[in-house]
Amino acid sequence: FRQRKQLIVVGGAPGAGKTALVGQLAEHWASTVGPVHMTSAEMTAVELAERCALRRLRRPLEGPGAATFTDAQRLAQDLLALPLTIQARAVTLDWLEADLRLWKAQNPDACVAIVDYLQILDRDSKEDDIKFIADATRRLKRLAGELEICIFLLSQLTRSSREGSEPTLASFLGGTAIEANSDVAMILWGDGYTY
Repeated sequence: FRQRKQLIVVGGAPGAGKTALVGQLAEHWASTVGPVHMTSAEMTAVELAERCALRRLRRPLEGPGAATFTDAQRLAQDLLALPLTIQARAVTLDWLEADLRLWKAQNPDACVAIVDYLQILDRDSKEDDIKFIADATRRLKRLAGELEICIFLLSQLTRSSREGSEPTLASFLGGTAIEANSDVAMILWGDGYTY
């Protein structure tokens, strides 16, 4: 990572593969670059670990050529050795900031934090979505700079953007704030993909 200190927003409709993409990237970075932190309020740590394990096995769990118990044990040991921290719980923005600061203090060579996903962070139920998204992206961008890490922030798209036309930056839920506060914004989208 030559360009640390960045907020990178990855958007897509539900089921577009945001979590799968960053899960693969997290595993790769943890094994080649340095410590990675992943916060997910959508999936449990077990579910995230299962996805990682299935990607690494590259073999079916049943039938001809199926993985053996020994394969699974070896895989579990390999995964435990990775510098990958998974927090699977709903969190507030304040809690997330404190957790990432502690993680960075414990892992000075840490490079990447992943937040899955922006709109599911806990907050006051009366807080306006657009104001919350603006505040959250501004704070996370500042935190990425302070901690000298890249923060990958997953985000949903607006409902209207899922109706077949190619999404743009305005398609992000809270698009103006995301465009203003992110260093990079990308959208997972396939031509002809049905949401």
